[in-house]
Amino acid sequence: MKNLILTVVVLIIAMTSKSQWTSLTPLSSGEWLTDLYFVDNNTGFAIGENGKIIKTTNGGLTWVSQNSGTSNGLASVFFTDATHGYAVGGASTLTKTADGGNTWTVTSFTSPFNLVDVFFPSSNTGYFVETHSQIIKTVDGGTNWAYKNSGSGLGAIASIHFPTDNIGYTVGGLGNIYKTIDGGTNLTTLTSGTTEDLKSCFFIDAQTGWASGKNGTIIKTIDGGATWVSLSSGTTVTLNSIFFATASNGWAVGENGVIVNTMDGGTSWTIQNSGTTESLSEAYFTNSNNGYAVGTNGTILKMSIAPAELPNDLVMTDDQIVLYPNPTQGIYNLSSKKPFTNISVYSMLGEQILSIESKSNKMKIDLTNKAKGQYIVKAILQDKSVQTKLIEIQ
Repeated sequence: MKNLILTVVVLIIAMTSKSQWTSLTPLSSGEWLTDLYFVDNNTGFAIGENGKIIKTTNGGLTWVSQNSGTSNGLASVFFTDATHGYAVGGASTLTKTADGGNTWTVTSFTSPFNLVDVFFPSSNTGYFVETHSQIIKTVDGGTNWAYKNSGSGLGAIASIHFPTDNIGYTVGGLGNIYKTIDGGTNLTTLTSGTTEDLKSCFFIDAQTGWASGKNGTIIKTIDGGATWVSLSSGTTVTLNSIFFATASNGWAVGENGVIVNTMDGGTSWTIQNSGTTESLSEAYFTNSNNGYAVGTNGTILKMSIAPAELPNDLVMTDDQIVLYPNPTQGIYNLSSKKPFTNISVYSMLGEQILSIESKSNKMKIDLTNKAKGQYIVKAILQDKSVQTKLIEIQ
């Protein structure tokens, strides 16, 4: 009997997936963890008190201690690729690795002040800042460093972010924000609209950025810092770190385990359940579905997305499959009354990028490693074929 191939309507359900934060077990002996950096979804580093550096290669399930070469507290860490990384901290400490953290070498750098933040906009060009408002720059991957500004008259700097090699921003005490367009040689004072101490800044590009700080302060610019708008974070605790995975999806973390999330670029914020009351120092996201936060007492948290559940009263006919959520950041769920036999995913050019054999009526498609855009899913259940377009937004 000839197989009957039918094109049927796929029921698309627009649903919001839930973010879940879980506590990981670090190898930190309870030290305060101050910063972290992930080079991919699974490989990351956390740093903290007493020169602590720990590494995971399995998404935080286990951690291995590394010899940082120093017992000074470390404040900031940054990797330009999977092998080259830098960490800075107290007593002008600068330590770096060229082999993925297997060995760290302390670089001689004379300064009477603590180094508080490090950022590399490209593999060779990097910056770090002192608490006394000095910006120090390298253009050869950290072999040589040079002061770029006098620091005269500037308030304390807490965070630095360079969306390009030469355009950068710093934030700090009393709402101070400074901008450079020449790689740190000259700094321009920006009007932030707040006198609250700012702890962190993040720019998605040279024009659009956010800063967070005391008393739940979050401010945003869309014109390269010329103007800043105050946003309502929904909390009054100090927000120590702010991070955006996309122009829409962002998080800020702070005291008492507070985590707030926005999905609209900061217009509205929702408090998420972190499961801890420890102070959170820093957050890092590899994408909108995968994020981490660290804090006091060796705290390490991981965020993952729990798939949205189908409504209990949903009735499906034989010729329907349910695909949800759509759009999303790459994880899709399919469900049908009858078992699937095959799920295939094609690009809009017709190239097959995924094929899964199945005997279940519930399937999950993971496209998080694919470029954002539209794809076609072909779901075969028994002798029926179903197609629909998917939109992946990262």
